[in-house]
Amino acid sequence: MSAEDDPETTLVRRLMRMNADLSRISFMTKFLRLEEEVFELIERHIQERNVTVVIMDPLLAYMRAGIDMNKANETRPFMARLADIAKARNVTIIALRHLNKADKDKAIFRGLGSVDITASARSGVMIGLHPEDEQTRVLVHIKHNLAERGTSQLYELEGGDKTKGRVPKLIWRGESDLTADDLAHKANKVGRPNDASQAAEQFLLRALKGGARPIKDVVRDAERRSISDRTLRKAARTLKVIKEKRNWKLAETTL
Repeated sequence: MSAEDDPETTLVRRLMRMNADLSRISFMTKFLRLEEEVFELIERHIQERNVTVVIMDPLLAYMRAGIDMNKANETRPFMARLADIAKARNVTIIALRHLNKADKDKAIFRGLGSVDITASARSGVMIGLHPEDEQTRVLVHIKHNLAERGTSQLYELEGGDKTKGRVPKLIWRGESDLTADDLAHKANKVGRPNDASQAAEQFLLRALKGGARPIKDVVRDAERRSISDRTLRKAARTLKVIKEKRNWKLAETTL
């Protein structure tokens, strides 16, 4: 379940690059927020196809309308419903979140939305840039209720070329002694401007693919995907999105 990347143009290519068995992978091609009927739809799909892993990217985009992602008392019931599905169907649910811009050095507070989202998970990991090598990423364990803390892992993305439509391949580079708090401190300094801008541009290309749409609707949908108004409008300028009255549409060269 990806609210940010298109299966056909992005996800399938990445999976093929990693030699994935695509017959074992299915995609939710239509974006649906997780109201109760959608939860039930997902449960049926899990049962019918004997699904073992469900990925939600990003989690906050799928939260029901009206939920304040920064309030523990509102996010907890949503997370509890996911936990019920995981237990009843014996399935692993991996929920991705972006980092917030808070000036905090503790990794557990760096996820976008309430810290209770992390608290409700049984295991949590954080991915960030290596403090001394920005070509290398680090995956670290920030929470481990049911097992010992896992060793931090290094990886790189190699062989990518956006001009040729070539997606990078993930290469594991061994273990590291870096901690989650090391990454949180690094994130405070460098942030994720490039990733955020790219995500906003990809979102706009998909959102406007079918033609002109009211700006307020596009902004609303972007906010549900954790894309700020400022980042969205910057992406619109980069893509030379055309404004007609209160609507946005893609330029012909972008189409």
